Order: sequence, then C-alpha cells, then structure tokens
Amino acid sequence: MSLYIMFNYLRKAGLVFLITIFPLSLFAENPIPNTGFENWSGDNPVDWFTNNLAGAWTPVTQSGSSHSGNYAAKLEVVDFQGVPVFPGLQSMNMGFPVSEAYANFSGYYLFDPAVPSNVLNIAVFMRKNSIVMGQGIIYLSSPQVSYTQFNVPIGYFSSEVPDTAWISITLADTLSNLTTGGTALFDDLELNGSATGITDNGNTVPSRFKLEQNYPNPFNPTTTIEFSIPETALVQLVVYNQLGERVAGLVNGNLVAGVHRVEWQAGDLPSGVYFYKLTAGKFSDTKKFILLK
Repeated sequence: MSLYIMFNYLRKAGLVFLITIFPLSLFAENPIPNTGFENWSGDNPVDWFTNNLAGAWTPVTQSGSSHSGNYAAKLEVVDFQGVPVFPGLQSMNMGFPVSEAYANFSGYYLFDPAVPSNVLNIAVFMRKNSIVMGQGIIYLSSPQVSYTQFNVPIGYFSSEVPDTAWISITLADTLSNLTTGGTALFDDLELNGSATGITDNGNTVPSRFKLEQNYPNPFNPTTTIEFSIPETALVQLVVYNQLGERVAGLVNGNLVAGVHRVEWQAGDLPSGVYFYKLTAGKFSDTKKFILLK
C-alpha cells in the first residue's frame, strides 16, 4: 500500500489525529480530485463527469462497497426501454492541473462483466497547453471479486512537463450484445511515480502498425496482448479457435495513436491453440497463442 493510499484510508476513517505523528510532507501529493469518490452531488461524484441523464438512466452511482472509506464509484450497464446504456466516468472540464510527468495511473477496482464481451477501458491523457503529450490505456476483461489494483503505465511523446491530466473510465461491450447487468467499482485513484528516460525527438508516436506476441505464452488463463497504431483508427481485436470460430471480441472501436494493451481471460475455454487477429484501418495481422490449463 502506498503512503498516499494509507493516508487516504486513515483520513476517510476519521483517524486525523495521526497527522500529528506523521508530517504531511511524508505523503506524496495526489492531484486527482475526489480521488476516493467520497464527495457526491446528487447522483454524480464531485469533480467528475458521468453520462447519467436525470429521469432516464443512471449508469454511474454511489456505492457503499469501498476499498477504503465510505464510498466508491459504481459503473453498471443499465436498461432504458430495452436498450443497454453503458457507463462512462471522466474528469471534469477536460482535465485537472498537474505539475510533473507521472509514470503511472493506478487505483482499485471490482469487476463483474456479466458477459465475456464486456471490457473496462481505462485511459489517462497528459496535456501541455491542451496538446496531448503522453498517454496510457489498458483494457481489463477478467472478473475481480475482491478489490484489485490496476496500473496504467504512461508513455510520453515529449520531455516537457504536462500541465493537465484527463482520465476516462468506461465499461463497454466489444460485440454489441444487448445485455445489461455488467458492473465495476472504482476507488482510491492515484497518479504516482516520475517518468524517466523521456526523449524529445518530436514524435514518439508509433511509426507503423504492429501486433506483438502475447505474454505470457503459453498462458493460464490470463494473458496480455499489445499492439501499436500510428494514427487514430477503427480497431478490432478478435480471438478465434482452430476451427476459425470467433470465441471473443476484445476491442471494437476507434482508438487514438499509441501503444495499447489488452488483458484477456480465457475463462472456461479448453486448452489448445488459439489465434488473435488485429484489424486497424487497412492493416491486419494474426498471431497464434496457446492456452495451457
């Protein structure tokens, strides 16, 4: 547990008298506002934007099942007149002030996808004068029944220090299934670490499309797939079995240029050889991987 998370837990629990024992200078400043989702205004967490629509749907709500303190933010796929509404949670006003190049965005989450095609998309964008100069994006599909820490490494395109950061957390269905009920809880978000080794070469965005070999491989039952796209593109990442049957859709949507990582859990699929195919614009590539249980 980081010093900040420890302090946040104690603060939420009301043990503020410990501040007289531990100087505040020991705790690194976390610039994310309302990081533990303790403060709410109606159905919305203070300093955060949601896609809640009063009188129609409320896919983001306050939850008393928290990692620390009293509350967490709950994202849920809800029904509106027979159509699923997928939740979204973003920083207000297109970002919040930062004064250093953080290396990671982390936090704690629970996840019940309800259907295998439901995926969490967690992204952080670092800006300088409104221009994106760094980013980190991960996709999580594995169910988590107890609070688990996620970590999003942030890569930078410039050696300049960012002045704002913007966070986006969404729960989406990669196969457009009309299924409600998927839920995720988030708490204790944090920007931490200092980015090192940044080179200002004017353009560290990937120069070409590339699909990497998954890791680990063989795997049981979770693996990570990484790919690079040099420009914004419509991206699909699909898993097939040896018969050519589609068994999972991991990504289906427009992604910005950069390096992207997708975590996939094979669930109840049997051991064997599988294939994952990336299609991005006119680019297409397929690689083989092995599920070994």
